[in-house]
Amino acid sequence: MPREEQFELQPELTGVALAYRNKNLIADEIFPTVPVDQKSFQYNFYNKESFLTVPETEIGEKGSANEAQLKCKLLTETCKDYALKERIPVQRQQEAQAKGKNIAADTIMHLTDLMKLSREVRIAKALSNKTVYGSNCKELTASEKFLNDDYNAFKAITSAMDKVLFRPNVLITSRAGFSALSQNPYVVSAVNSVDVKAGVASAEGIKRTLGLDKILVGEGIVNTAAKGQAASFNSCWGNDVILMHINPIATTDYGVTFGYRATLDDYTVGSYFDPDAGTKGCDVYRIFTTYLDLMTCPECGYLLKGVA
Repeated sequence: MPREEQFELQPELTGVALAYRNKNLIADEIFPTVPVDQKSFQYNFYNKESFLTVPETEIGEKGSANEAQLKCKLLTETCKDYALKERIPVQRQQEAQAKGKNIAADTIMHLTDLMKLSREVRIAKALSNKTVYGSNCKELTASEKFLNDDYNAFKAITSAMDKVLFRPNVLITSRAGFSALSQNPYVVSAVNSVDVKAGVASAEGIKRTLGLDKILVGEGIVNTAAKGQAASFNSCWGNDVILMHINPIATTDYGVTFGYRATLDDYTVGSYFDPDAGTKGCDVYRIFTTYLDLMTCPECGYLLKGVA
């Protein structure tokens, strides 16, 4: 059996994992990475009460300036560990190398994709929870679906944006949600500055009209069937629209944002040799990471639930 001391870090394969991107997954853009230096760490949590008091800023000729201090809560959280591994028979690796293929790199990209998909599912589930947003949530009725030509989806979006503590700069939705949004006549008219009853508004046009930095459309697909049942593939993201203020330079100490990914260890790859597996043994590759996705100011978000 392999011994723990045989586990070796693989810098080149770690680079493969860190460089890997799946354009269909959007979690990395929703919760940007913020480094932390310990597994348990402290961070500032903000709510509406944090911003109610305006400090006196006028100062006398020989006076002392008031100290700016937000009434945020200092909370403690702990990062979680995530990992996956896969065995590659030595004989298979030798055959691949003879053909000029790097099967280990391909394996790490596959494992990284699964790790990112797992995170996508967790975040999508968390952000679809109505209780996260407090009063910043509206569940649409059947007559309020964006595909209803008589419903003013543009007004629904702008009204929601006006209720968020810091004006949203990102819109998040699924493919079905974006289709409903982009085909709503009121949205098409607002984007094209003309009264129309049909057509499609582009993502760039919607972004520009609403004054957003990004529109993120989650394209991730996951099998939701129970083990042993026939596969059932569904979108990671529900038919919702989420409006959110994301501050890309926020840290655990400063900056108000809906949330971020507090990261102790980013994706790292290591391996060890298992002589008892297969005919010639197997190289076992493990990818691991330690982080925690945090919602640090839920008041910076608004959920329009069930738009399609």
